[in-house]
Parts: sequence; structure tokens; C-alpha cells
Amino acid sequence: MFSGRSSAQQDEIARQQFEQQKMEVVFTTNMFNKMVKNCFRKCVPKLTEEPDLNVAEMTCVDRCVSKYMKFHTKVGTEMQKQNAIAAGTPVPGQ
Repeated sequence: MFSGRSSAQQDEIARQQFEQQKMEVVFTTNMFNKMVKNCFRKCVPKLTEEPDLNVAEMTCVDRCVSKYMKFHTKVGTEMQKQNAIAAGTPVPGQ
């Protein structure tokens, strides 16, 4: 299919998309690692002989992870909007 772009332009677009995907993977990995570290430190303050989390610890972890995921979703949505604006494409929902 002819898109009106040269092979060099298509290669550059593909390279930019690949770099963006790499950045998203790094961002997601960092967010996950921070979430695990911070939620564990906050919710499981001391190691015990018990192999399982107690109810309070599980509740705390659930809430902590939920907050991290909501934040991650908001950041991802904002990044998509900014990328769409930079690319000159319509922003969904606006």
C-alpha cells in the first residue's frame, strides 16, 4: 500500500515508535519496581515467621497497589494526549 511517504520517512517513523515503546517499557518497569518496594515497606513493616500476609497487610497492599495503578493510568493518558498533540492528531475525548 502506498502511503505517500518515502522508505526513509517510514524507517524514521518506525524508529521513533520503537523508541517510544522502549521508553514506555522502562517507565512501566520502574513504576512496578517502585510500587513493590514502597508498598512492601509500608504494608509489611517487619518480617515474621508467618509465610502469608495477614488481613491488614493484604488490605494495605491492595490499597497501595490501587493508588499506584490509578496514578500510572493517569500519567499514561496524559502522555498519550501530549503525544497526539505533538503529532498533530486529534486527541480522543476532546
